[in-house]
Amino acid sequence: MVVTFCRMTQQEAEEIAAWHYPPPYDFYDMTADEEDYEAFIDPHRRSAHTYSAYKAGMLIGFFTIHPTSEETVDVGLGLRPDLTGQGRGASFVAAGLDFAERRCGARVFTLSVAAFNERAVEVYRRAGFKETHRFDQKTNGGTYPFIAMKKDEGGCSAVALHHFHLKADWPGGRNEVGRIESDKLKTEISIPKEMDGPDVGTNPDEMLLGAAATCYIITLAAMIERADLPLQEMDMTSEGQVDVTDGVFTYKKIIHRPRVVLKQEAGETDLKKLHRLVEKAEKTCMISRAIEGNVALELVADVTVAS
Repeated sequence: MVVTFCRMTQQEAEEIAAWHYPPPYDFYDMTADEEDYEAFIDPHRRSAHTYSAYKAGMLIGFFTIHPTSEETVDVGLGLRPDLTGQGRGASFVAAGLDFAERRCGARVFTLSVAAFNERAVEVYRRAGFKETHRFDQKTNGGTYPFIAMKKDEGGCSAVALHHFHLKADWPGGRNEVGRIESDKLKTEISIPKEMDGPDVGTNPDEMLLGAAATCYIITLAAMIERADLPLQEMDMTSEGQVDVTDGVFTYKKIIHRPRVVLKQEAGETDLKKLHRLVEKAEKTCMISRAIEGNVALELVADVTVAS
Protein backbone atom coordinates (compact mmCIF):
# COMPACT_ATOMS: atom_id res chain seq x y z
CA MET A 1 0.00 0.00 0.00
CA VAL A 2 1.58 3.30 -1.13
CA VAL A 3 0.24 5.88 1.31
CA THR A 4 0.93 9.60 1.53
CA PHE A 5 0.27 11.78 4.57
CA CYS A 6 -0.61 15.47 4.83
CA ARG A 7 -1.70 17.74 7.67
CA MET A 8 -5.44 17.32 8.18
CA THR A 9 -7.78 20.02 6.89
CA GLN A 10 -11.13 20.94 8.42
CA GLN A 11 -12.99 19.38 5.50
CA GLU A 12 -11.12 16.09 5.98
CA ALA A 13 -11.78 16.15 9.73
CA GLU A 14 -15.51 16.58 9.14
CA GLU A 15 -15.53 13.74 6.61
CA ILE A 16 -13.68 11.38 8.96
CA ALA A 17 -15.89 12.35 11.91
CA ALA A 18 -18.90 11.11 9.91
CA TRP A 19 -17.46 7.61 9.38
CA HIS A 20 -19.40 4.75 10.98
CA TYR A 21 -18.03 1.28 11.68
CA PRO A 22 -20.07 -1.92 11.97
CA PRO A 23 -20.57 -3.37 15.50
CA PRO A 24 -18.61 -3.99 17.64
CA TYR A 25 -16.18 -1.59 15.97
CA ASP A 26 -18.69 1.26 16.16
CA PHE A 27 -16.85 1.79 19.46
CA TYR A 28 -14.44 3.77 17.24
CA ASP A 29 -17.04 6.08 15.72
CA MET A 30 -16.03 9.67 16.44
CA THR A 31 -19.58 10.36 17.54
CA ALA A 32 -19.40 7.59 20.17
CA ASP A 33 -17.70 9.98 22.58
CA GLU A 34 -18.91 13.58 22.58
CA GLU A 35 -15.72 15.00 24.11
CA ASP A 36 -13.43 13.18 21.65
CA TYR A 37 -15.68 14.23 18.77
CA GLU A 38 -15.55 17.90 19.76
CA ALA A 39 -11.74 17.78 20.16
CA PHE A 40 -11.37 16.21 16.72
CA ILE A 41 -13.81 18.44 14.85
CA ASP A 42 -12.66 21.74 16.40
CA PRO A 43 -9.64 23.06 14.45
CA HIS A 44 -8.44 24.92 17.54
CA ARG A 45 -8.49 21.80 19.71
CA ARG A 46 -7.43 19.22 17.15
CA SER A 47 -3.78 18.25 17.47
CA ALA A 48 -1.43 19.82 14.94
CA HIS A 49 0.10 16.36 14.64
CA THR A 50 -3.00 14.87 13.02
CA TYR A 51 -2.51 13.76 9.42
CA SER A 52 -4.81 12.54 6.69
CA ALA A 53 -3.77 9.43 4.77
CA TYR A 54 -4.27 9.14 1.02
CA LYS A 55 -3.84 6.37 -1.50
CA ALA A 56 -4.31 7.00 -5.23
CA GLY A 57 -5.89 10.35 -4.41
CA MET A 58 -8.51 8.84 -2.08
CA LEU A 59 -8.79 9.59 1.65
CA ILE A 60 -8.30 6.21 3.35
CA GLY A 61 -7.57 7.04 6.98
CA PHE A 62 -5.77 9.22 9.48
CA PHE A 63 -2.67 9.03 11.65
CA THR A 64 -1.75 11.02 14.76
CA ILE A 65 1.78 11.52 16.03
CA HIS A 66 2.42 12.84 19.53
CA PRO A 67 6.13 13.11 20.46
CA THR A 68 6.59 12.19 24.13
CA SER A 69 10.39 12.40 24.16
CA GLU A 70 13.22 13.06 21.70
CA GLU A 71 13.01 9.52 20.29
CA THR A 72 9.51 8.34 21.26
CA VAL A 73 6.13 9.11 19.70
CA ASP A 74 2.68 7.94 20.70
CA VAL A 75 0.56 7.12 17.66
CA GLY A 76 -3.13 6.80 16.93
CA LEU A 77 -4.78 5.77 13.68
CA GLY A 78 -7.96 4.95 11.90
CA LEU A 79 -8.71 3.26 8.58
CA ARG A 80 -11.82 4.08 6.54
CA PRO A 81 -14.66 1.69 7.59
CA ASP A 82 -15.09 0.03 4.18
CA LEU A 83 -11.36 -0.82 4.09
CA THR A 84 -11.24 -2.62 7.44
CA GLY A 85 -11.26 -6.41 7.85
CA GLN A 86 -9.55 -6.93 4.47
CA GLY A 87 -5.95 -7.45 5.55
CA ARG A 88 -4.98 -3.83 4.85
CA GLY A 89 -4.14 -2.92 8.43
CA ALA A 90 -0.54 -4.16 8.48
CA SER A 91 0.57 -2.12 5.47
CA PHE A 92 -1.29 0.96 6.75
CA VAL A 93 0.43 0.71 10.14
CA ALA A 94 3.82 0.21 8.47
CA ALA A 95 3.30 3.27 6.26
CA GLY A 96 2.28 5.39 9.24
CA LEU A 97 5.26 4.32 11.36
CA ASP A 98 7.62 5.02 8.49
CA PHE A 99 6.10 8.49 8.13
CA ALA A 100 6.46 9.11 11.89
CA GLU A 101 10.08 8.00 11.79
CA ARG A 102 10.86 10.33 8.90
CA ARG A 103 8.87 13.20 10.38
CA CYS A 104 10.13 13.02 13.96
CA GLY A 105 13.24 10.82 13.88
CA ALA A 106 11.35 8.41 16.13
CA ARG A 107 12.99 5.18 17.24
CA VAL A 108 10.34 4.08 19.75
CA PHE A 109 6.57 3.96 19.21
CA THR A 110 3.72 3.57 21.72
CA LEU A 111 -0.02 3.19 21.29
CA SER A 112 -3.15 2.10 23.16
CA VAL A 113 -5.86 -0.19 21.87
CA ALA A 114 -9.20 -1.36 23.25
CA ALA A 115 -8.70 -4.85 24.71
CA PHE A 116 -11.72 -6.30 22.88
CA ASN A 117 -10.23 -5.38 19.48
CA GLU A 118 -8.23 -8.57 19.02
CA ARG A 119 -7.99 -7.95 15.29
CA ALA A 120 -6.09 -4.67 15.82
CA VAL A 121 -3.96 -6.13 18.63
CA GLU A 122 -2.76 -8.88 16.28
CA VAL A 123 -1.90 -6.35 13.56
CA TYR A 124 0.17 -4.35 16.05
CA ARG A 125 1.94 -7.47 17.31
CA ARG A 126 2.90 -8.43 13.77
CA ALA A 127 4.24 -4.90 13.32
CA GLY A 128 6.58 -5.45 16.28
CA PHE A 129 4.56 -3.96 19.15
CA LYS A 130 4.57 -5.70 22.52
CA GLU A 131 2.13 -5.31 25.39
CA THR A 132 3.52 -3.28 28.29
CA HIS A 133 0.51 -3.06 30.60
CA ARG A 134 -3.27 -2.85 30.79
CA PHE A 135 -5.41 -0.04 32.14
CA ASP A 136 -8.99 1.17 32.34
CA GLN A 137 -9.97 4.13 30.17
CA LYS A 138 -13.06 6.31 30.58
CA THR A 139 -14.58 6.86 27.14
CA ASN A 140 -17.86 6.46 25.24
CA GLY A 141 -19.86 6.99 28.41
CA GLY A 142 -18.23 4.13 30.32
CA THR A 143 -14.96 2.60 31.49
CA TYR A 144 -13.25 0.03 29.26
CA PRO A 145 -10.06 -2.08 29.46
CA PHE A 146 -7.24 -0.97 27.16
CA ILE A 147 -3.85 -2.44 26.27
CA ALA A 148 -0.75 -0.23 26.13
CA MET A 149 1.82 -1.42 23.55
CA LYS A 150 5.34 -0.41 22.60
CA LYS A 151 7.64 -0.98 19.63
CA ASP A 152 11.34 -0.18 19.74
CA GLU A 153 14.33 -0.87 17.50
CA GLY A 154 14.33 -4.48 18.60
CA GLY A 155 10.74 -5.04 17.46
CA CYS A 156 10.07 -7.61 14.76
CA SER A 157 8.84 -6.62 11.33
CA ALA A 158 7.66 -8.21 8.12
CA VAL A 159 10.22 -10.42 6.38
CA ALA A 160 11.03 -10.10 2.68
CA LEU A 161 13.73 -12.09 0.89
CA HIS A 162 15.46 -10.41 -2.05
CA HIS A 163 17.66 -12.23 -4.57
CA PHE A 164 20.69 -10.79 -6.34
CA HIS A 165 22.58 -12.69 -9.04
CA LEU A 166 26.07 -12.39 -10.51
CA LYS A 167 27.88 -14.33 -13.25
CA ALA A 168 31.68 -14.67 -13.14
CA ASP A 169 33.96 -15.83 -16.00
CA TRP A 170 37.59 -16.74 -15.27
CA PRO A 171 39.86 -17.89 -18.12
CA GLY A 172 42.69 -19.63 -16.31
CA GLY A 173 45.24 -19.21 -13.54
CA ARG A 174 45.89 -16.73 -10.75
CA ASN A 175 47.10 -13.82 -12.87
CA GLU A 176 44.48 -13.98 -15.58
CA VAL A 177 41.80 -11.32 -16.11
CA GLY A 178 38.21 -12.33 -15.51
CA ARG A 179 34.87 -10.66 -15.93
CA ILE A 180 31.83 -10.31 -13.70
CA GLU A 181 28.35 -9.31 -14.74
CA SER A 182 25.21 -8.58 -12.74
CA ASP A 183 22.07 -6.60 -13.44
CA LYS A 184 23.77 -3.21 -12.98
CA LEU A 185 27.49 -4.05 -12.76
CA LYS A 186 29.69 -5.23 -15.63
CA THR A 187 33.46 -5.07 -15.26
CA GLU A 188 36.77 -6.86 -15.63
CA ILE A 189 38.36 -8.18 -12.47
CA SER A 190 41.87 -9.30 -11.50
CA ILE A 191 44.33 -9.36 -8.64
CA PRO A 192 45.68 -5.85 -7.86
CA LYS A 193 49.30 -4.86 -8.39
CA GLU A 194 49.81 -4.60 -4.63
CA MET A 195 49.42 -8.39 -4.56
CA ASP A 196 51.51 -8.97 -7.67
CA GLY A 197 48.57 -9.25 -10.02
CA PRO A 198 47.86 -7.75 -13.47
CA ASP A 199 45.76 -4.92 -11.94
CA VAL A 200 43.14 -4.87 -14.71
CA GLY A 201 39.65 -3.69 -13.84
CA THR A 202 38.57 -3.86 -10.24
CA ASN A 203 39.41 -6.48 -7.63
CA PRO A 204 37.71 -8.25 -4.72
CA ASP A 205 39.33 -5.93 -2.17
CA GLU A 206 37.98 -2.81 -3.87
CA MET A 207 34.57 -4.40 -4.28
CA LEU A 208 34.27 -5.25 -0.60
CA LEU A 209 35.40 -1.74 0.31
CA GLY A 210 32.92 -0.27 -2.19
CA ALA A 211 30.06 -2.39 -0.86
CA ALA A 212 30.79 -1.39 2.74
CA ALA A 213 31.23 2.31 1.89
CA THR A 214 28.15 2.70 -0.29
CA CYS A 215 25.98 0.73 2.12
CA TYR A 216 27.10 2.95 5.00
CA ILE A 217 26.62 6.31 3.25
CA ILE A 218 23.21 5.32 1.81
CA THR A 219 22.09 4.09 5.23
CA LEU A 220 23.27 7.35 6.84
CA ALA A 221 21.57 9.45 4.16
CA ALA A 222 18.27 7.61 4.73
CA MET A 223 18.50 8.16 8.49
CA ILE A 224 19.27 11.87 8.06
CA GLU A 225 16.28 12.22 5.73
CA ARG A 226 13.95 10.38 8.11
CA ALA A 227 15.12 12.54 11.01
CA ASP A 228 14.37 15.63 8.88
CA LEU A 229 17.80 17.10 9.60
CA PRO A 230 18.80 20.15 7.47
CA LEU A 231 21.58 18.53 5.45
CA GLN A 232 23.80 20.84 3.39
CA GLU A 233 26.37 18.39 2.05
CA MET A 234 27.88 14.99 2.72
CA ASP A 235 30.78 13.00 1.33
CA MET A 236 33.05 10.25 2.51
CA THR A 237 36.37 8.50 1.95
CA SER A 238 36.96 4.90 2.97
CA GLU A 239 40.10 2.82 3.40
CA GLY A 240 40.57 -0.94 3.36
CA GLN A 241 43.55 -2.58 5.02
CA VAL A 242 44.70 -6.03 3.89
CA ASP A 243 47.38 -7.91 5.84
CA VAL A 244 49.71 -10.33 4.08
CA THR A 245 51.55 -12.66 6.46
CA ASP A 246 53.42 -15.75 5.19
CA GLY A 247 51.49 -15.58 1.94
CA VAL A 248 48.11 -15.49 3.69
CA PHE A 249 45.88 -12.53 2.77
CA THR A 250 43.55 -11.21 5.49
CA TYR A 251 41.18 -8.27 5.17
CA LYS A 252 41.87 -6.64 8.55
CA LYS A 253 40.03 -3.34 8.70
CA ILE A 254 37.76 -0.88 6.92
CA ILE A 255 37.85 2.78 7.95
CA HIS A 256 35.01 5.14 7.01
CA ARG A 257 35.63 8.88 7.16
CA PRO A 258 32.26 10.58 6.55
CA ARG A 259 32.06 14.37 6.39
CA VAL A 260 28.57 15.71 7.11
CA VAL A 261 27.66 19.40 7.14
CA LEU A 262 24.29 20.67 8.35
CA LYS A 263 22.81 23.98 7.22
CA GLN A 264 23.28 27.09 9.33
CA GLU A 265 19.81 26.86 10.86
CA ALA A 266 20.69 23.55 12.53
CA GLY A 267 20.65 23.70 16.32
CA GLU A 268 22.51 21.84 19.04
CA THR A 269 19.77 19.20 19.18
CA ASP A 270 20.17 18.54 15.44
CA LEU A 271 23.93 18.16 15.83
CA LYS A 272 23.57 15.72 18.72
CA LYS A 273 21.06 13.71 16.73
CA LEU A 274 23.41 13.64 13.75
CA HIS A 275 26.30 12.36 15.89
CA ARG A 276 24.06 9.52 17.04
CA LEU A 277 22.94 8.68 13.50
CA VAL A 278 26.52 8.63 12.18
CA GLU A 279 27.31 5.85 14.66
CA LYS A 280 23.98 4.09 14.28
CA ALA A 281 24.36 3.86 10.48
CA GLU A 282 27.56 1.84 10.88
CA LYS A 283 25.77 -0.67 13.11
CA THR A 284 22.65 -0.77 10.92
CA CYS A 285 24.25 -1.05 7.47
CA MET A 286 23.61 -4.49 5.97
CA ILE A 287 27.20 -4.97 4.77
CA SER A 288 28.64 -3.89 8.12
CA ARG A 289 26.53 -6.53 9.82
CA ALA A 290 27.51 -9.15 7.23
CA ILE A 291 31.25 -8.75 7.85
CA GLU A 292 31.03 -8.10 11.58
CA GLY A 293 33.43 -10.32 13.50
CA ASN A 294 35.64 -10.89 10.44
CA VAL A 295 36.67 -7.38 9.39
CA ALA A 296 37.19 -4.59 11.94
CA LEU A 297 35.19 -1.42 11.24
CA GLU A 298 36.41 2.00 12.30
CA LEU A 299 34.55 5.30 12.03
CA VAL A 300 36.29 8.70 11.87
CA ALA A 301 33.52 11.25 11.40
CA ASP A 302 33.70 14.98 10.73
CA VAL A 303 30.31 16.44 11.71
CA THR A 304 29.74 20.20 11.61
CA VAL A 305 27.24 23.00 11.08
CA ALA A 306 27.90 25.39 8.18
CA SER A 307 29.28 28.76 9.26
